[in-house]
Amino acid sequence: PPDLSGILKEAGVLTIGAEPPAPPFIIPPYPHNPTGFEVDIAEEIGGRLDLEVKWINFSWTNLFSPAQKPFDFDINETTITEELDEVVDFSAPYFEANQSLLVHKGTNAESIATLDDVKKLLLGAQEGTRGLAYIRDTINPSQKVRVFGTTAAANQALLNKEIDAFVIDLPIAAGLVAENPDDLVVVGQFITNENWGIVFEEGSELRQHVDRVLQEMIDDGTMKEFQDKWLPGTTDVPTIE
Repeated sequence: PPDLSGILKEAGVLTIGAEPPAPPFIIPPYPHNPTGFEVDIAEEIGGRLDLEVKWINFSWTNLFSPAQKPFDFDINETTITEELDEVVDFSAPYFEANQSLLVHKGTNAESIATLDDVKKLLLGAQEGTRGLAYIRDTINPSQKVRVFGTTAAANQALLNKEIDAFVIDLPIAAGLVAENPDDLVVVGQFITNENWGIVFEEGSELRQHVDRVLQEMIDDGTMKEFQDKWLPGTTDVPTIE
């Protein structure tokens, strides 16, 4: 393993930030013994760098403040964007997260096939997300989009049929379907070429080591194994155009 002395917050320990719960990515009990897709990735990185892993709570909205961070890296379904890349450093992508259309089973929205169909729906999205931006920039629906403070609130509105559909990252939608298989279904995805990355403080020397390990995990099939385990159903969703 590389010599990481002087790079880490604590010698021999990889301190990882996240804001739980975010199933199936980060599933409590947190911070002791969490499980999930991103937990597996982060702990595999720690193992391959020969480090003990320690999880800490860190609010996602504080990730992009200039303040010094208490972690070595943060893994929390964060989409790599040019704008965010100006304030933090990102790893190489570990996941491609397109936007998806999550609907209530048995409603008219379930038969959606084209972007024109989607425009007619009452759409919901979480504040500050790529899903909301996609609705406003690309879908341009005929009804005013409903904006929610949290994923859970938007999901509840969909379960209550207060909105027709929720535009949300495909893997997050897959997790919501797993929790409510009788009520919810993903009817399609929008190809947005979004990639998730691990977040480091600007100028982090740890990043190159993590990138090397991520590439090894992609090449040896470990990453695909984790995706199939935690995100079944994210590989064959029809595209809405």
